[in-house]
Amino acid sequence: MAITVDPSTRGIRVYTLSLTSAVGGAVSTTLDLYGEIMGIWLDIGTLSSPDIDISDTTSGELCLTVDAVGSDTMWHPKILCTNNAAGALTATGNTLQNYYIGNCTVAITGAGDNNTGEIYIYVKNS
Repeated sequence: MAITVDPSTRGIRVYTLSLTSAVGGAVSTTLDLYGEIMGIWLDIGTLSSPDIDISDTTSGELCLTVDAVGSDTMWHPKILCTNNAAGALTATGNTLQNYYIGNCTVAITGAGDNNTGEIYIYVKNS
């Protein structure tokens, strides 16, 4: 897996993960991001309905988990609040948690054998 970082974007670093799934459809890597995730873009390429989990390596807390992604997709952070009755609101659809992260694990499964795609992670400089 090739990983490149473009620090030239004003205030935002863009991490590009060029993915090639192994036989069995899995690929994973760990990154040092150290910043607030502002967005995640999947260029699906030839990946076949991948399941994607992005988590904090130290705590294991998930920042994004999506199943069977079928097309190029962008996820932006959302902040969940409480309603007037103090009950927790729930997110509809797939939600990227507004998240500050240090070490990050990106794990993809179910992507098909030897398929390729790219993930772009946009991180606000801290």
